[in-house]
Amino acid sequence: MGILKAINVSYPENALLTEAGIFCALCLIEVIRIYLGRRGNLASKKVPVFFSVILTIPSAVGVCYFLIYQTYILRLEYIWCAVMLMFQALELAFAILFIFTVCKNQQYE
Repeated sequence: MGILKAINVSYPENALLTEAGIFCALCLIEVIRIYLGRRGNLASKKVPVFFSVILTIPSAVGVCYFLIYQTYILRLEYIWCAVMLMFQALELAFAILFIFTVCKNQQYE
């Protein structure tokens, strides 16, 4: 979408570079967040999952930037951003449930 908009739409000075930088940062945060969540879930460790939940906040802020404050927004981007925010909300809810189940005090009698 960025390449399409860079070719067809005239951007103000440095706006295209700013949005490309935010997109690269968002991709990096998402990769780290998904890696930590997967690693923590497979090993049943709460610390990587906790950091994955913390990284959901800057990721959601980046998606909200592309949804609201981006210079030119296409309809397809509205749909993609809304779906991504929905998935992040679901991941956040399941991660919190996972942390509660891992932190639960086990009693064996």
